[in-house]
Amino acid sequence: MLNRNWFVNWDSNLLLMSMDPLETKIVQLQLAIKRSEDIQSSPNEDAIERHRTTIKSIIAECMNAKMIKEASKIAEKGDPEAIGKWSKEIEKVIEEADAAVKTLKLIL
Repeated sequence: MLNRNWFVNWDSNLLLMSMDPLETKIVQLQLAIKRSEDIQSSPNEDAIERHRTTIKSIIAECMNAKMIKEASKIAEKGDPEAIGKWSKEIEKVIEEADAAVKTLKLIL
């Protein structure tokens, strides 16, 4: 059986193992966006394409997790305005990722 305490966190404020799936994917996406800055200067086209594909995959996973969480909020009779505001915050990160994908595509 996997021991869930194996995760050693480099930042004590960031406990990925205790986050919900959407939060985990958002952090993963933010890390990939940051890595894009470094990979843009790489002469390795395969690495650039692989990173671009990775970001696109994480975006899809974020969207799926967002839809599931949004449906849960709606089912719990959450305030539509609050849900909309929450959704826009998630979409901002996804838009950053879309921009990173576009930049990487232009490099290729």
